[in-house]
Amino acid sequence: TELAQIWAGVLKLDRVGRHDHFFELGGHSLLVARMIQILNNQGITASVLDVFQNPTLNALAEKIKFEKKETEHKCIKIKEGDGKKPLFLVYESHGLDLYFPVLAKHIDNDIPVYGLPGIPLGEKQLSTIEEQAKRLVDIIQEIQPEGPYRIAGWSFGGLLAYEVASRLLGRDETIEFLGLIDTYAPLSKDRQYFSDSPLRELISLCEPIGSNIDEFKELRKKVEEDEKYRKNTLNIKDLLIKVRELGILPENLIELNDDEAISYVCRLHLNNNAQCIYLMHSIPIQVHLFAASNKTSEFSKGDLESYNRLLKFISENQVELEIIPGDHRSIIENDIEVSYLGKCISDAIKKSGKSKTSLVHQYDPVFTLQNGNRCDEVLICVPGAGGNAMIFKDLIEHLPKQMPIFALQPRGVTSDLVPHENADLAAKFYVNSILEKISGKKVHILGHSFGGWVGLEMAREFKNSGTAVSSLTILDSKPPTAFNNAKEMVNDELVLQKLVEILQLQSNKGRKIYEQASHEEGMEEKIARAHDILMFNESLPKQTKYIDFKRVFRSFKTALNSDLSKESRYNDEVLLVLAENSKEDNHESHVKTLLGWRKITPKMTFIYASGNHLTMLNAVNSKNIASLLVKRLDKETSNFWSELG
Repeated sequence: TELAQIWAGVLKLDRVGRHDHFFELGGHSLLVARMIQILNNQGITASVLDVFQNPTLNALAEKIKFEKKETEHKCIKIKEGDGKKPLFLVYESHGLDLYFPVLAKHIDNDIPVYGLPGIPLGEKQLSTIEEQAKRLVDIIQEIQPEGPYRIAGWSFGGLLAYEVASRLLGRDETIEFLGLIDTYAPLSKDRQYFSDSPLRELISLCEPIGSNIDEFKELRKKVEEDEKYRKNTLNIKDLLIKVRELGILPENLIELNDDEAISYVCRLHLNNNAQCIYLMHSIPIQVHLFAASNKTSEFSKGDLESYNRLLKFISENQVELEIIPGDHRSIIENDIEVSYLGKCISDAIKKSGKSKTSLVHQYDPVFTLQNGNRCDEVLICVPGAGGNAMIFKDLIEHLPKQMPIFALQPRGVTSDLVPHENADLAAKFYVNSILEKISGKKVHILGHSFGGWVGLEMAREFKNSGTAVSSLTILDSKPPTAFNNAKEMVNDELVLQKLVEILQLQSNKGRKIYEQASHEEGMEEKIARAHDILMFNESLPKQTKYIDFKRVFRSFKTALNSDLSKESRYNDEVLLVLAENSKEDNHESHVKTLLGWRKITPKMTFIYASGNHLTMLNAVNSKNIASLLVKRLDKETSNFWSELG
């Protein structure tokens, strides 16, 4: 049969029988991948999992004859289990799922196992770990809508699993088990390996076979010179043709046509670049690190440094380190070593499930700025992206003492807790936290910048809970619709640039940071540079440490990449207060802002207040905001505010 001929060709045998076993004939994971590529090229639908679960010729023939494969975008059910909570395995840098069935076979039978595949070849790939993790979280929650979750990944997949766990925490979910299998943190100096071209990736793939071939050495030299001097004397297709002619393509590329092979190399290139630029943040959960014992067979001193750096992101009381006999590849390929790894993962999952302790400390976002007790209404202040509750400290000096005033502290600004992923989640959490503190009082909501989005959603949540919302005031905030149409996340460099610009609005001593930053610098260095300059310019409080600024960066980044899931209108009155500085130069922009807001808040009106985006709340200008708030109060409580004149 056609399938038998393909088997024989891949295994380099004269013939195979109906009951022959692929792996007993010398098959292994790379040959599985090669065979799947041949089958797919010939219009036969099959997956890696199909081969592992049906390793005989007859069984595989029946499988691919009568069953259609599920879409590759979705979770792959690797193994049924008696338990309800599955373990999700994340793909590695090649975007492949070869290790899923190999490892799943050695996971305890009461643990279901699902595989999270990469985006198929030929489709648009995602260029950052954060974007890829967001896709995977959405897929995971289709299978398991609520936590606690169990996630693990090998190598690059470990970094993805880490970011998946972080994003789930940002959705107020819990993580029961997070396993990193011989995963390395990207070194800042790895930035020098960041490349705009996938040619070097193809050269690296061909290196093991072609390293001693003179023609290959010349190709490698040309690629290096092109990249160094920004030339384009060789393109990816020409290079692919040349290495194919030399017969030095790796096995997993041989059966791919040129377009497929180029797509494969470009996907690997994107993932390796994503790892280079990934900015890792600490998260307050237990992390299980399964490290290969042999660090010398294929890894350099730089890899060891990267491995050690990973541990710096995970404090000693959060990491469980397990040494696995073998090297980086053998622990997911050698059956004896994989068996030991599977047992260690299974034991760790069971131990995590029994643990009653949590590393996520209780978080109360509500700060009491003023204890007023003679008023049946309260003012709730919501800070903007990267801001904190103390941005309103000057405002309360101009408000009457009878009014209870609360401010909200965004999660993660002053700790390793993960910020809420979007305004909706933050609003729901805030309202649940504050309801018991306000005892049925009516609420006034004041939201600054991104806090305006959160404030709008809080108003909806309060109304749904039966709490009266007397007023909603939004300070200098762009409408949510300005960001909803964006398909890609704001990258870290642009986030840092915007953050620096906003913070420097507080001073007139700005210096250009980015002209001084070298191309090879990673984000850790760029954030450190920004911190030093902002401290020098007095744009940050004197006691601000680097780790504090990095947390502000993460909070700010999360807000910039946030959105509103609700499209329904808010039909009560809303006041938009725009910063007065440069209003003539920005008149057209302000009109667009108002029109954007009116799509979801049709009764919005606007007014100007003195100052810029940040100084409108400082000691000089905050009295103007306080005066505007007076006019927002119900008549029955206005006597408490009459002292403002």
